[in-house]
Amino acid sequence: GRRATTSRSPAEAARIDRKHLLTLEPGISTRQTDEMVRNSLQLVVPQGLHATFTTDQAGWLMNFRGFIELVAARDAA
Repeated sequence: GRRATTSRSPAEAARIDRKHLLTLEPGISTRQTDEMVRNSLQLVVPQGLHATFTTDQAGWLMNFRGFIELVAARDAA
């Protein structure tokens, strides 16, 4: 997959409590999402793809709107 570039330095990234991974990939394995949870990596997937995940996974996913609202709130703080 393609990775987004960012202007943050590695030191800045290390200070962020939870990182976010935006993807258009449907139905990622539970093994992979369990690893993301353990590593504080929040998966962000379009709402329309949430149905391709298990019920447990879907409850943990963030949609793009929620991510944009989170970023906007952080920028306003």
